[in-house]
Amino acid sequence: MARLLSAAFCVLLLGAPAWAQDDHPDQPTGAATLTPGGVSGRIETGGDRDVFRLNALAGREYAIETSGLDGGMDSILDLYDTSGQYLSRDDDGAGNLASKIVFTATESGAYWVLVTHYDRDAGTGGYRVAAGPTSAPAPTTTSSAPAPTTPTAPTTGSATLEFARVFDPKLSGASLEINYRLDGAASIRLEIRDGAGRLVRQVLSGQRSAGPHVASWDGTDASGQFVAPGSFSIRVREGSATLASAPLSLVRLGIRALTFGGAGRVPLTYHDADGFGARVSVDRIGPTWTLPASALGSGCLDASSGAALRAPQRHAGLAAPPRTSSGALRTRGINLPLAYARGAQAQVEALLGDEAANGGSAVGCGYPIPGVPLRVAVEGGRSVATMNGELTAGGRSTLDLPALPNAVGKDRVRYRFRFYYRAGSAWLPVPGSQNTEHTVYTTFGRPGADMPGRRPWIKALDLAMGWAAGQTSERGALTRVVQGVNTNFGFRYDVDAGAPAYTAGWELHNPELDFDAFLDDQDNGRVVNCLDCASLVTKLSGQLGIQTNMVVLGWDFRLNFLRGIGWDRFTNSLFGGNHAFSYHAVASPDRGATIFDACLSIDDDARPSRAPFLERLPTGIDFDRYRQQLSPDRFRLRDLGTASLR
Repeated sequence: MARLLSAAFCVLLLGAPAWAQDDHPDQPTGAATLTPGGVSGRIETGGDRDVFRLNALAGREYAIETSGLDGGMDSILDLYDTSGQYLSRDDDGAGNLASKIVFTATESGAYWVLVTHYDRDAGTGGYRVAAGPTSAPAPTTTSSAPAPTTPTAPTTGSATLEFARVFDPKLSGASLEINYRLDGAASIRLEIRDGAGRLVRQVLSGQRSAGPHVASWDGTDASGQFVAPGSFSIRVREGSATLASAPLSLVRLGIRALTFGGAGRVPLTYHDADGFGARVSVDRIGPTWTLPASALGSGCLDASSGAALRAPQRHAGLAAPPRTSSGALRTRGINLPLAYARGAQAQVEALLGDEAANGGSAVGCGYPIPGVPLRVAVEGGRSVATMNGELTAGGRSTLDLPALPNAVGKDRVRYRFRFYYRAGSAWLPVPGSQNTEHTVYTTFGRPGADMPGRRPWIKALDLAMGWAAGQTSERGALTRVVQGVNTNFGFRYDVDAGAPAYTAGWELHNPELDFDAFLDDQDNGRVVNCLDCASLVTKLSGQLGIQTNMVVLGWDFRLNFLRGIGWDRFTNSLFGGNHAFSYHAVASPDRGATIFDACLSIDDDARPSRAPFLERLPTGIDFDRYRQQLSPDRFRLRDLGTASLR
């Protein structure tokens, strides 16, 4: 197999390192033959390439697909025909980062399949690759398939070129891989020339042997500066002769703002935006994610130096949004948190940049390209969203995002935006990507009407989520909130007056809650009563989208043994001899049928009026059982309500 394949395949022979434990060859010699049952493989180290053989019959349709990805694998498939010419590439056509190519063989013989990792520098991982006809073969008079053909020798005096025809050198991980093949040994130059034919960069020069070779270009000129977007050509030259030439469109693609929407979105609020309790909705600030403002213009994707603007870091503040040095709300260069109902199918509207930097000035982005439409897709987690719309500089594109987790939680979610250009009937990737990272809360939905605007306060949501993360049922999450209030703040029941510290007002079932003071390091102290605990449980669970009521029980009933919040033992003398409640407040998600009480633990054995004690924090306990264990008297549910914010 000395006359190996096309220019796009050349790296398999020249400059490709050999690893002692490589499971599949980097060239056709010794390549395993693919079958419908599949072959297992592994990309052992960054840059590894695995080559496989597919014996095909002319006129038959075949499917090639990777599966069983593990160890961080993100596969890419490349297909070459019997003469070694490049046919097709796929990244995520099989879903979940796996790849799939379906093609019809134009001639019988050996086709060649290349498996690589999307991360060419450091990606590793395992996979399984299978190939076979998509339908049963038609009856034939021969007993066996034709023998695979051998690539034919190229025509003397020529070269071939293969590379992505659209390139943005400022995307993350972008490098233009230029594959070229010489029909014979020659002293050549590989040149980048602009639309007027002027030399921009000589990528390489010197003697090269016959066969395939590879080079790369980073989008800079001879002085190391990024060239402006526009039309270029890549040429292989020998002396004054041009052996091969192909056009290249250099563009500046990129998103400068992201606005998140879609079903299940939960708007958020900063509850202390100015240090004095001012509320600011995240939506009021503007797009959730934006690049910093460029000195060259609001739509420019680059700094005046020509470098791509840096993506903003996630805002770490929970009480207040980011501000400028003058104290104004920051609206550029921000990355604010998001919230959605669990399992939601979110959407994002991407606002594209409309200018690039060149020589300290703003220039156009180099697209649209006549006859070459562009699209954008977003990847995230292990799913891929569908490409949507054709791009124009400064335009907008709406994309469906991968479904969010089905449990409540707080996650750091990464999205990778990739751009594609159309070549014939195929959509091919532009090298590189634009990557973003976001803080995303998943809840049971929006709070009830007792939260202004039905928007969670980010700091309160973050606190409740720290307890409830991973829960898939409201009951489980509510239990975690009760446990959190009971054990995490050093609260202690007020046995002197039974007075509240964080609630006030004229009606027991509709108290006013000083939620700000509680969130600000429990500023009102840690001696509390049942109204405080019940109000906090209802408000904190409400941030998660769990609708609960304040339930008032009464009146004037005696108590069995209990352990008040913060106390280290059970007692039958909570108030120094007067062991009774005039009323008691708890939380309930079903109008008192089941009780959630963060204020005390009951003795849940057969005799709650005496030792020994079987301690139970009331979380989801039936009302009749709770009443029996708490008191020898038959108190009743008196009022339903909810705490309001002071």
